[in-house]
Amino acid sequence: EKQAAKDVAARAKQESALAASAEKARIQAAIAQNTKEKQERAGAVKLEAAREAASKVKAAKVEAERAEQAIQAAIRQERAKKAQVLEVIRQAKVVEAEAARAEQLVAAAAKDAKAKQDIAKQETAKAADAKKASTDADNARKAAVKKKAQALDAANEAALKEKV
Repeated sequence: EKQAAKDVAARAKQESALAASAEKARIQAAIAQNTKEKQERAGAVKLEAAREAASKVKAAKVEAERAEQAIQAAIRQERAKKAQVLEVIRQAKVVEAEAARAEQLVAAAAKDAKAKQDIAKQETAKAADAKKASTDADNARKAAVKKKAQALDAANEAALKEKV
């Protein structure tokens, strides 16, 4: 009876060990499955982050191109304004010269000449205002160049983040 009890106890111990081993194996399988799922989710998150970074880089490049186009448009406008300023100044000088000649030639037409001279002075003032506007346009162009540089820096930083 003692031997039979020992055998039963030994079998119970073996079955208990097998059950514990099976439970341990089941837990390890669950941990492995959980780890696999986490890795898959992490891979999906990394892929999404890479796609998002690529999208941001593309958007930054588009923005940089727009900034470049805006700079070129500002340069064209500035050149056109400078040409207008020069033409107004030239016309003002012509009018001033005509007014001076008329004053020398005819004493009776002095009032007319004076009016033309006043007009010429006003045009010269307008030309000075136009020159100031041209300077303002140049400052705006410089600001646009600065913004373009910032956009390119942002694009480079996004590209660097994408690589990392």
